[in-house]
Amino acid sequence: MLNLIMIVSQIIIYFTIYSFIGWLWETIYLSLKYQKFIDTGFLKGPFCPIYGICSVLAIVLLSPLQDNTFIFYILAVIIATILEYLTSLIFEATFKIKFGITPI
Repeated sequence: MLNLIMIVSQIIIYFTIYSFIGWLWETIYLSLKYQKFIDTGFLKGPFCPIYGICSVLAIVLLSPLQDNTFIFYILAVIIATILEYLTSLIFEATFKIKFGITPI
């Protein structure tokens, strides 16, 4: 039971860290590109959960491949691309919205 709690705690920590790093990276990149602050998150606070989810999925599903960096990378890119695309389809169908870059 304690082992399960540790694993879940690690997953939550990874999710939080990678959600923040993804938001930070994307915000800095787009703010520099458009020469004004652009908040890339759609939630309150500095988080993009799609980055956290993709990172956790890569860590959990691809950990057996950690010794083969090339295959790990290719599969992580494929997982992230599919997840981003499915998320956009769900958001468009459910909420009738498309996310784009809108300088503030």
